[in-house]
Amino acid sequence: MDKMKKIASSNLFWVLLVTVLAMFAHSKSQKQILAGGGDGWDGISYHALYDHFVGKQAAAPAEYPFCKRTGLPYLASRLNLDAAKSFLVINLVCGFMAIGFCYLVLVGRYSSLTVWACLMPMLFYLFSPVRFPHYYPFTVDPPAVLFYAVTAYFLSRAFFFPAILALVLSCLFKETGALLAILLPLALFAMKRVNAKALVLMILLALSGLLLMKLIQQGDCSGSQFRQASHNIALKLTHPMGVLKWVAGISLTLAPFLIPALQNRLPAFKDLETAAALSAVFLALAVVMGLAGGSDTSRIFFIIYPLYVLFLGALIDRAPTGAVVVAMAGGLIANRAFNRIPEPQNYHPDNDVSGFFSYFPDHGHIDGALSLILFWIVIQWLARHSGKLRSSGTH
Repeated sequence: MDKMKKIASSNLFWVLLVTVLAMFAHSKSQKQILAGGGDGWDGISYHALYDHFVGKQAAAPAEYPFCKRTGLPYLASRLNLDAAKSFLVINLVCGFMAIGFCYLVLVGRYSSLTVWACLMPMLFYLFSPVRFPHYYPFTVDPPAVLFYAVTAYFLSRAFFFPAILALVLSCLFKETGALLAILLPLALFAMKRVNAKALVLMILLALSGLLLMKLIQQGDCSGSQFRQASHNIALKLTHPMGVLKWVAGISLTLAPFLIPALQNRLPAFKDLETAAALSAVFLALAVVMGLAGGSDTSRIFFIIYPLYVLFLGALIDRAPTGAVVVAMAGGLIANRAFNRIPEPQNYHPDNDVSGFFSYFPDHGHIDGALSLILFWIVIQWLARHSGKLRSSGTH
């Protein structure tokens, strides 16, 4: 046991070192967005909230639903830095910590290859919490990602009440946490991991997230997310291009794990440990969120990555080593890990074939979605023919 702890601690050092090096590399290669005066799109509202908290007159009020997400603008206003640097520093610290917690969730369960494969998206993918903020500092996603990683850590240790509390606290940054906090105890009850009394207490705790959001919102923050979600689902599922773009958007994160998993027998849900089974449930929720959550399918699907990373590890841990390596290389290429995220050609998506929106199937030209799907077919063929060598399986 002591030897395993020493190995885990040593590996954690290397994980954190690689994270620091990745952050440094991103800082040197990536320039901040110019659109929106450096604020981007949602960032205009987050900057307005920042101005409110530092006592400045904002150019415009924060719009719905961004007016609910006051946690990071408030924290940024407490730093003795300009707005962009304050957001960037907090986002990078949260991203760094989130990667550390993801490692703690995975280590001891899976082989070293699997652990590193599962950390690659957090380090290098387009919406990596240590990459994207360099391009788009006025984002509030990394703190939410950190709380989701903390939630995953608690679930991996069967600490269910602290896990729900972490989701409730994530509501300071993203309202998604309220939905996840309510659904988690229902999943635990359905899986017979908690009794009826614990279920009631957990739901009461989860509902406090809704109250928390109400208390922290600023200005006129009325709107219906259910109505917007219904509209988004109808928009995507009633048109062939909408379906293709949705599938392609999710594939940026999911395909590198499904491809090697298909080279091996998939794990049965009933055979998964509690934390991995819950992780599978969160993956299903992420798919639905990507469908219902607006036009940013790729980003919305990725945001709760720490909550389903344990299941992704279960998918690939027994897959052939060659298939895992090929698929992970494909994931880095698909997410332009070696490219600078470019300035948008148009301020709003216009079926772009170049610039920022062309990187995302949900925003770019349909050719981009079709090209990505074709790319994964090629990666699948390469993975299938990459050899029979299997991962070590050392736990």
